Amino acid sequence: MLPDLSDIDPRHLKIRLADAGNAQGIRIFCPCGHIGQLEIVPLIKRYGPEITFSHVERMARCEKCGGKHGLDARPIYTARIGSAGYST
Repeated sequence: MLPDLSDIDPRHLKIRLADAGNAQGIRIFCPCGHIGQLEIVPLIKRYGPEITFSHVERMARCEKCGGKHGLDARPIYTARIGSAGYST
């Protein structure tokens, strides 16, 4: 049986960008309210396949307020439904 991970903050898991499946990018949330986006492939090319979401959070800086603390990096997933190409 798999452990229940529902109470674990995903930022504490060392998830590599290379293991993010078909993520389209990374969305970074700043405490000031700004939301930025980065592409995954250039980050992997620059920093290598071992880079994690935690590394991105520590390296990123908000373009709006300049802050580096409290950033939250999450993968962006989009799905196509039927032939109409809707995304979520």
